[in-house]
Amino acid sequence: MNKNIIILSIISLVTVLVFSCTERREEYPRPEACFLIDKDTAFVREPVYLNSCCNNTKEVIWEFGDGRSSVKKHPTHIYERPGDYQIRLKAVGFDGYDMATKVITVLGLTELDLLICYKGSDDPVKDCKVYLYDNEEDWKKHSNPIGLQTTDKDGLVLFSHLDPQVYYVGAYRKIDENSYYSNDSLEHKTDILQKNKTNQYTMYVETLSESK
Repeated sequence: MNKNIIILSIISLVTVLVFSCTERREEYPRPEACFLIDKDTAFVREPVYLNSCCNNTKEVIWEFGDGRSSVKKHPTHIYERPGDYQIRLKAVGFDGYDMATKVITVLGLTELDLLICYKGSDDPVKDCKVYLYDNEEDWKKHSNPIGLQTTDKDGLVLFSHLDPQVYYVGAYRKIDENSYYSNDSLEHKTDILQKNKTNQYTMYVETLSESK
């Protein structure tokens, strides 16, 4: 008699467990992967904002196509190189996972990468003020620059977000009360910049007198 009771108890327990598992699966429908992106085309070093709109998930895993990833729900990503990248979002639920993908095109910036050197040498000029003008008249008058930067220890400055056109460069560094370095009488003009490229130029400065 006791043996029969034990057998019935075991059968009842198995039935309850099977029923409970079935109910648990019904509580967690399959996940649905979905995301929004604020742009289809971006420039390098421009933030790209992504928002998950997944359903029935416990976590999300992003792959940005450039070797980097994130588990944030709404990440921001920056691409360092131009190209087409496939963004993948994996929505993980309690009952499997789902995937969503989109492609973003990343363009290079139109940039002017300038190296300032002393005339007659390849020695860089550090702490040199570099003015950028979009027309020759302003360059001649030293007025209305569209950009101003100071060279680093390697004599370099970088101007970004430019248009594909000719630019005029003014370089100046004070030496003492009576003299300064400048490119006023030397090369100061670029060619038409190539669009979505980093355009590299070297320009030179020479010693001039304040009384000149």
